[in-house]
Amino acid sequence: MDVGAPPPRELTLVARACGGFAILLGLLILIGWATDAGVLIRLAPSLPAAMPNTALMFAASGVALMMEAGAFGESRRSAALGLACALFVIAVAGATLIEHTTSASFGIDNLFGVDMGAEHPGRPATHTVAAFVLLGCCLLTARWRSPVGHLVVSALGAGAAAVVGLAVAGYLIGVPYLFGTSSTHGMSLNTAFGLVVVLTGVFALRPEMPPAAWFAHSGGGEAAARRLMGPALILPFAAGALVQVGANGGLYGQRFGLSIMVVVVAALIQGLIFSAVGAVREHEAIQAVLERESRKNVQRFTTLTSQAPVGIFETDPNGKLIFLNEHWTQITGLSEAQALAGRSAVHPDDRERVQRDWRAACSAGRDYDAEFRFRRPGGEIRWVACHATALRDDAGEVTSLLGSLLDITERRAAEERIALVVDRIAEAVSIIGPDGVTVHVNDAARKILDDLHESYEDRPTADLAWGGVRTDGTPVANDQLPAEITRVTGREIDEETLGFSGSDGSVHWLRTSTRRLSDDGPPYTVVASFADVTEQRQAGARLAEAQARFELAFDHAPIGVTLVSLEGNLLRVNDALCQMFDFGEEDLLGKSFQELTDAEGLDEDLEELGRVFSGELRKYEMEKRYTKTDGSPVWALLSVSLMRGAEGEPRYFIAQVMDITERRRLEGELRHQADHDMLTGIANRRVFATELSRQLARDRRYGGESSLLIVDLDDFKDINDTMGHAVGDLVLQAVANLLSERVRDTDLAARLGGDEFAVLLPTTPREGGEILAIDLVQALRELHVDGGDGKPVAVTASVGVACSGELPEDADDESLLAVADLAMYSAKRTGRDRYAVHDTPAG
Repeated sequence: MDVGAPPPRELTLVARACGGFAILLGLLILIGWATDAGVLIRLAPSLPAAMPNTALMFAASGVALMMEAGAFGESRRSAALGLACALFVIAVAGATLIEHTTSASFGIDNLFGVDMGAEHPGRPATHTVAAFVLLGCCLLTARWRSPVGHLVVSALGAGAAAVVGLAVAGYLIGVPYLFGTSSTHGMSLNTAFGLVVVLTGVFALRPEMPPAAWFAHSGGGEAAARRLMGPALILPFAAGALVQVGANGGLYGQRFGLSIMVVVVAALIQGLIFSAVGAVREHEAIQAVLERESRKNVQRFTTLTSQAPVGIFETDPNGKLIFLNEHWTQITGLSEAQALAGRSAVHPDDRERVQRDWRAACSAGRDYDAEFRFRRPGGEIRWVACHATALRDDAGEVTSLLGSLLDITERRAAEERIALVVDRIAEAVSIIGPDGVTVHVNDAARKILDDLHESYEDRPTADLAWGGVRTDGTPVANDQLPAEITRVTGREIDEETLGFSGSDGSVHWLRTSTRRLSDDGPPYTVVASFADVTEQRQAGARLAEAQARFELAFDHAPIGVTLVSLEGNLLRVNDALCQMFDFGEEDLLGKSFQELTDAEGLDEDLEELGRVFSGELRKYEMEKRYTKTDGSPVWALLSVSLMRGAEGEPRYFIAQVMDITERRRLEGELRHQADHDMLTGIANRRVFATELSRQLARDRRYGGESSLLIVDLDDFKDINDTMGHAVGDLVLQAVANLLSERVRDTDLAARLGGDEFAVLLPTTPREGGEILAIDLVQALRELHVDGGDGKPVAVTASVGVACSGELPEDADDESLLAVADLAMYSAKRTGRDRYAVHDTPAG
C-alpha cells in the first residue's frame, strides 16, 4: 500500500471507536475519583489505581485520535485541536517522567484536584508516563506520511507497545517491577488495557505498517500473520502465568518451572511455525485457483474478441489504446502497432467532439456512446457506432475502458439517401428508427414537431409526453400513436387525425399516415408523413366563434364602443356609449361624431383620423371632451382603428370610448394636493421653490428684479402649548388667508412649514417689498383669532425682506432665501413684531 494513501474506511472507523473509548475511559476514571467509586479506578483493592492525570491524558489522546481519524471532518481547526491534545499528552507525561527521574516537582501531580493523601498525590507511575510520552509522539507524527514518518511512527508505537506488554506480563507472572515500583504503585490494569486500545487506533491509521497492514492486505504473509498474531500474543503470557501459579502453589520449584516454561515455549513456537506454513499453503492454493480462472477468462476474452464481428478495444483512463482486436484494425485501416503507438484514425472534423465527449463521460463515470467517422489511410470514410464502459478496481477507481466499434457506414449511406429524398418532399415527413428514436425529419416536419416537443430527436417516441387526443376528445396512449403501432406491429396507418398540444397550449391537429421502410423487423423503421389540418378543421368554428365573441364583446363591453362610417356617421353603438352620453340608441345612430365632439379638440381628432385612413398609423389614442344631452362635458379616452376588407380596402372605423371624467377630476385634486399646503390651502414649499427658481431665471434673462418676504409668527409655540394645536391651526389658517388677500394676483404666498410663510413679489424692487412688509406687520397686529374662550389670540410676526437685484448675478434661489431668512432673524432679535431688510431693522 502507498505510504501516503489514506487508510480504508473500515480502519478509520476502528480508529474513531478507539478514540471514543479512550475519552470514555478517562471520564469514568475521573468520575471514580470524584465519587470515590473504587471499581472505576482499580480492578481490585490490592492493585494499583489509575491516577486522575492518567484520565486526563486518556481523554486528550482520545480527542487527538478522533481528530486524526477525521471524526468531525478534515479541517484546519480539527487538525489544530488534535495537535494541541497530542502536545498536552507529551507535556504532562514528559514532565511527570522528569519528576520521577529527578527531585524536581512541577506541581502537576494532581491536575484534577483530588486529595489522595499519598507522598506524590495523583502522580502516574513511571511505566504509565513513559508509555504516554511515546503514544503522544505517535499522535503528533501521525500525519507524517512518508517513508521516514513510517519508520518513526513504527518505532514509537513499538516502544509504547513494549512498555504496555511488559506491564501486562508483570501482572500475569506476578513480577511487580514489570508494571511499577511496587504492587500498589504502578501502571494499573485498566490503564494498560486503555493504552492497548489507543495504540490499536493509532496502528489502524497506518495501514501501511504492521499490525494494521496484516488486515489491510490479502497476501500469503499477511494471512500467516493474522493467524499467528492471536496465539503469539496470548499463549506465551498464558504459559508464563501457569508456570508461576504452579510455582506459587508449591507444585514444583523455580528451576523446574523454568524448564517447563522453556519446553512449553518451544512447543508453542513449533506450533506457530506449522500454523504459519499452513496459512501460506492455503493462500497459495487459493491463488493458484484464481490464476487458473484468470487464465481461462483471458482465453475466453481473447477468443471472443478475435471472433467478434465488431471492433473490440481497451484504453487506459486517459484514452490511450492498450488492446484491440483484428476487426478494429479492419474498420480503421490502421495496424495494431500504429494504433498502440498512438496514431488516431478519427476524422479531423469529429476529433474534437469525440475527445470532449469521451472526457465528459469518463469524468461523470458513465458509459460513452457516440457515432463518428474514421478516415482510413487511403482516404476512405467509415462511420462507426462506438460504445465504451469503465472497468473499476475494488476501490472503485477506473483502471481502463472496454469498448466496441460497429461499422454503420452502409446504414448511414442508406439513411442519407432516404433523407435526401425526404427533404425534397413538400409534406411533413419523419423517419423513426427501430429503437423508436427519430432518425431524420424534413423541414416541413421540423416546423411542426419543434412546436410540439423540444427533445423529440433525443429520446424514443414512446418515452415522450405527447398528450395526443382523438377527434372525439379521448386521450391516446403513446403505444397507440400511428408511428408506434407501425414500428412495433408493422401495421400501416392511413390518414388518422389526432390532436397534440403545442408549446403555447393550443392543439395542433395532424393527419398522419405511416409506412414500413423495410421488412427487417419487428421492430421496424417507420416513415411517417403528416399534415397540419388544424386550420381546415377549425376555420368554420373559428369564424363563428369570432363573430360570437365580437357580438358579446361589443354589446357588453364596460366602455363605449361604436362603429363609424368613413363619412363619420355612427353605424352601431353599445349600451355603455348610450349611457355615457345620456342618449338613446336611435338618437346616437342619427348623429356624426363631429356633433358630439367639443369644438376645441375636433381639428386634432380629424387630423389623426386622416393618418389612420392613409395607413400612416394603425390606430390612435387621445383624450377629448364630449358634450352630453344636458350640455355637461364628458371627458373620454378615445382609441380609434380602421377595419379593412379582404383586399385591404377601408370599411369602417372602430372607436372605443372610455369615460375618464372621474379620473380627470381626481387627477386635478391630486395636483392641487401636491401643490398646496393641506392645512392652509395656499402653495406649499415645493411649488414656492420651483416658482422662485423660475422667477430668478427670468430676472437674470430679462434684467428684472424681484422681492422675497419671509414671514415667521412670533411666539407661536406658546399658542400651541397654552391653547392647544387646534387653536394654533386656526391661527395658521387665518394668517394664510390674510396673506392671500393682501398680495397681488401675480404674487405667490406659500407656507414653508410650521409657522413660517413666504411671499414672492415678481418684478418688484426692494421698496415694494418693504411697503408690503409694513402692511403685513400692521395687518397681523390687527388680526383676531378666537381662542375658544371668547378671548382673541394676539398674533404678531417678524418679516424679513430681500431683493434679488441687490445680490450677485450668480446668486440662486437658496441665496435669496438665506438673505431673507437672515433679515427675518434680525427682526426677531430686535424685538419681534416688525420687519427688517437684510440686517437693518425697521418699522
